[in-house]
Formats: sequence, structure tokens, C-alpha cells
Amino acid sequence: MTAYVTADAFGDRRFAGRLVRVGRMVGKKNIRTDEAKERTDAKILEVLIELADSRTLPPGLRVNAFMMAPEAAERSGAATARGEGTTAAN
Repeated sequence: MTAYVTADAFGDRRFAGRLVRVGRMVGKKNIRTDEAKERTDAKILEVLIELADSRTLPPGLRVNAFMMAPEAAERSGAATARGEGTTAAN
């Protein structure tokens, strides 16, 4: 599945990648943002996105992840799912 991540530090730049693994269990959210409206009781499903070129992103950087259904990626690049996470070293 096509995916990309964004980071506040890089403005509107998108880092393309692909979804390579989806967790098997929904768990507690363990990443917090500074947004006052954030729900702290949200459940998350962990995913792994392999970025095409991640050399620019330092490990530990907070990112927003977007996964796209195949038909959405072909048509307009519209995201169908969104999440938050951090980058990790290879």
C-alpha cells in the first residue's frame, strides 16, 4: 500500500514510502502531541512504513503518516488513513 509521511520541520514536503507491516493488536496510544484537542484514550494500530528516501529525516523525529488505498493513489493521491509516529533508524 502506498504511504507517505510529513513532519512539521519540513513544511509541506512529503516523504514517499510503502506500508510493509501492520500490527496484529490494537493498543494504547503512547505518543502525545501538544494539541489541546487530542484524545488521550485513543487506541492505535502500529504500522511500519518503509520510506523511499529517509536520509533527510533524523531518527526520533515526530511524523504524521498517511496511507492511501490503491485507487486513491492512482487518482489523486488523496489519503484514506492518517496516523502519528516517530522515525526510526534502519
